[in-house]
Amino acid sequence: MRKFRFVAAGLFVACAAPFAIAFEEPAQPAVVVTTSDATKETANDSKEATPAVAEPAPAPVIPTRVIGSLAWHTDYKFAYREAREQRKMLLVFFRDDKNPAYYDNFERVVLASPHLAPALGRVARVVVPAASTDYGRPLTNGQRERLLDHPSFSFMYRTPGLAMIDLASVGSGVYGRIVSAHPFMAHRAEGVGTVQTMLSLPPGTITQRALVYAMRTHPSAPQGANYGMFSGYLGALANNHSVLMTSHGVGHHDWGTRAGQVSASTGRSPSEVAAMTGNSYLLDAASELVTQWRNSPSHWVLMSPPASVYALDMVHSPGGAWFGTGIFAR
Repeated sequence: MRKFRFVAAGLFVACAAPFAIAFEEPAQPAVVVTTSDATKETANDSKEATPAVAEPAPAPVIPTRVIGSLAWHTDYKFAYREAREQRKMLLVFFRDDKNPAYYDNFERVVLASPHLAPALGRVARVVVPAASTDYGRPLTNGQRERLLDHPSFSFMYRTPGLAMIDLASVGSGVYGRIVSAHPFMAHRAEGVGTVQTMLSLPPGTITQRALVYAMRTHPSAPQGANYGMFSGYLGALANNHSVLMTSHGVGHHDWGTRAGQVSASTGRSPSEVAAMTGNSYLLDAASELVTQWRNSPSHWVLMSPPASVYALDMVHSPGGAWFGTGIFAR
């Protein structure tokens, strides 16, 4: 049995390719209007049939269960609908019922924590069994794949854990996309602090949020991504530069142009860090990038102080390496 750690206290993106929509609701079955047997027309009735009075359709039963002080959906469709209609983020908890002791404990110690309740209360929440094939794509053998295996959840690596879908940023490029993926891994602890950090990340792509998450959870606690404003414009510049590095290697390619753009948009002095790692897993790669910057005094001095405006992004190269860029304006 795989063992995981959790604690009680406390970005693969092709530049032009959007993430797959996490879930498109299937067509709903038509509401059946029933009539009482007393008013149904029968074949032997010689009288003209009297139109039946339609009985109101019963309200759908929305399945939920309570974790801590909050109700969680247990049907992905209803959770997705709530998030979409109320313009919320959707937190998906893929639970492996083959390992109930661990997941029961995670719910009790982490998800039920009163410290998380305010942040969890602001998002739609759903518990989905990792083995669930509800809403999965149909397979050629007549079965359905697991929801967890849908391509939009690719950064879950087919592993149970937590995923976040942005249904709050209407009209943006991240709307309806997976923006955080935290598969439970034996070498990485998940707890109240890490979940709180994930819930508090600024809007952005999954790669941008992963790198910001790595900054905010690094043991050395750099402040460059903590207090300022995350800029989507700077994020696009960071992404473009990371793409450049996949072809030209680590460096500060065309920094003069980029620095001028940052200064013009923020009115502040810009700085930049860049690195690459061969780690294939998203969150691990993000963490390694931050650690590389931590081990370089010339980079760390740019990341440690708070920034008024900042952005980070990382890109997966065809060769398998991750290239990351951070831009800070002070």
